[in-house]
Amino acid sequence: MVKSLEILKEFDRCIQGGKAWDLGIEAYAATQELLDGADKDSFQELNERIEDYIAGLDLDGLRLHEIGSMYGGFRRINNFFNSQMIFRFIKDVRGYVFSHRIKGGMAANVGFDRELDYEILLACVPFGMFEPEDLVLVETVGVLEARMDKADILEKLIVANYNIVRGHYHKVKGILDGLETMELTEPEGNLLKSIHMQLKTAMGDGKVFVLHEPYGNNNPYHPLPYERFPKVTTENDKIRINAQMWPDNDEFQMMLLLKVNGGLTQMNGDGFWEIGPFRYEDDVAYEFVVKRGEI
Repeated sequence: MVKSLEILKEFDRCIQGGKAWDLGIEAYAATQELLDGADKDSFQELNERIEDYIAGLDLDGLRLHEIGSMYGGFRRINNFFNSQMIFRFIKDVRGYVFSHRIKGGMAANVGFDRELDYEILLACVPFGMFEPEDLVLVETVGVLEARMDKADILEKLIVANYNIVRGHYHKVKGILDGLETMELTEPEGNLLKSIHMQLKTAMGDGKVFVLHEPYGNNNPYHPLPYERFPKVTTENDKIRINAQMWPDNDEFQMMLLLKVNGGLTQMNGDGFWEIGPFRYEDDVAYEFVVKRGEI
């Protein structure tokens, strides 16, 4: 994880105007300098350096997150350059990745000792070389998430950062809940701060999410606190429905709307509700409603 520590540490320095870890991240920083009124001479110098860099680049010697940092940096800076040379480079890089860095339907560091590592997700967030829903990346994430019990803090935060973009806030909550009392390094703290800022933007003022996974996380030994029991129901089962609001907010109350054969019932509860039993022919559905104030 030394490389990812350096990436995040230097990326944070770039945002603050410090020296970049590599040219791709320097391209990220240069856009901020331009917005802050940097002169065209320094911008032209960077363009010349990019041309020289591209001419001597060997993608085979780079891991996916390193390729992603260049892809994202050059794509961002080309909003100002509008350079056909950089545009072709961006296109060629993505083509190279899908031709040479996909194995078993997954994005991977093909040819390296560790083909699957958490830093691959950095190529998606923040560098944008993959879309969050690209199937090759989703497959990679599935394998990595299955190994989360062995992941270190930074690796878990990288996964949380990715899941914010996908809108999987229940996964983000599960990761952050386990880090509340841990002492973090500077890169870990910076990434955690970024995650909280993204969550604030996503949620807006006074906005909450309802977390509910009917079928849980497929782990019978560590069930989620917002599962349904039983997960697969049969006739005459009594059913317990669990849900959580996130973040916790005393100004809001959550209720369950139960619809049975067209009839609607509003049920208050404290994060859990018991319904049923039902007959086989019953048409049953439920949803959650959050309202401000007492219900």
